[in-house]
Amino acid sequence: MSECFRHNMEAFKLPIDKGFDLVVTRAYSHLSRFERRNSPRSDAPQIDDTPTYLQVKSLQIEPKLQNARSNDRPKWEGHFLLKTADLDLLCETKNSALACVLFVKYESSVYLSGLTAFSWWIPSNSLKKLRNTNYFIKESDNEVFSLNVLYKEPAKDKLQNQHTYISLRKQSGSFEAASGALASGGMLDKSLFDFGQLGSNLAWP
Repeated sequence: MSECFRHNMEAFKLPIDKGFDLVVTRAYSHLSRFERRNSPRSDAPQIDDTPTYLQVKSLQIEPKLQNARSNDRPKWEGHFLLKTADLDLLCETKNSALACVLFVKYESSVYLSGLTAFSWWIPSNSLKKLRNTNYFIKESDNEVFSLNVLYKEPAKDKLQNQHTYISLRKQSGSFEAASGALASGGMLDKSLFDFGQLGSNLAWP
């Protein structure tokens, strides 16, 4: 919600539980004639004024080193769970998106500990592509899908430029892969971390 308000949008919690958590509008921008005259810029994505419905998933994580090597990168790997009915609803509702938030625990020399957040959104059309290319993996009870995520931080004693990144993992398609084995997927595009573009028809992946 704070990301939406930060970009001059309004976010409201829905009083019903039918697959969406928030409805996001651009009433302020829509009603401001001055802002409408001067935006969007010619190089900015076209944003629809139609409200956007969000399903929100969040996790609190603590990245760890896998071994004691000084150039090892702290990482975390896990998944978000979505009900089959909710994923179907997201894929079939054009003005909707899945919003994911990782609250990352860190240690600091100033503070004993703290949290920082990484949030991104995936539009309906992209969710449909991800589902069709085995990024959503069906759990054993057949009523839930998992979206697998890999989070990596720069190494503590880095010798080259590194960046924190988040990528998705998909079901391995190799004939030799064990049941449930995952394969490397694509890194999340930078535009997905920009909630100012929420509602644009991004072509990702």
